[in-house]
Amino acid sequence: MSAPLIGALGLLGVLVLIAIRIPIGVSLGVAAVVGLTVLRNERVAMNVMEQTPFEVAASWSLSAIPMFILMGAIAHNSGISVALFRAARLWASRLPGGLAVATNLASAGFAAASGSSVATAATMGRLGIPEMLRAGYDKGLAAGVVASAGTLGALIPPSIMFVIYGVFAEVSITKLLVRGCCPAF
Repeated sequence: MSAPLIGALGLLGVLVLIAIRIPIGVSLGVAAVVGLTVLRNERVAMNVMEQTPFEVAASWSLSAIPMFILMGAIAHNSGISVALFRAARLWASRLPGGLAVATNLASAGFAAASGSSVATAATMGRLGIPEMLRAGYDKGLAAGVVASAGTLGALIPPSIMFVIYGVFAEVSITKLLVRGCCPAF
């Protein structure tokens, strides 16, 4: 059997497994193990299954992720996120849609502290949505503002996505984070 044929059969196998409601990660893992077993042998497949998860999880670069999460938890529990939202609200109060703009500004500040889109959206959702609803904003607009502003967590360094990308692409994480701030460098 040729390698392209094995690849096509592996892709078909993944799609079949997904179609019968097997989780995507498990489907990909099964296809990888079967493919390695067919291409090499069972021993090689089992060695890869033993070593790869540890090698990825033991990467020194990934140790930054828990620190970003800790920084976001400290920012949330210390009240910095509330202070950020109040400050942004004061700065943007004279603008049209000031609360929506304030939510975006506060999201940018919190994203710079946590590095997580999910944490940013959750925190600003708790702070911004009730304020916008009290001010008469539409529910869809309030949720949309928070959802779109939450994506800033992946774009503003320190970003967990930059770290994950750097590990898997084998690119310098330091350079990614610096270029996230100043693309010219």
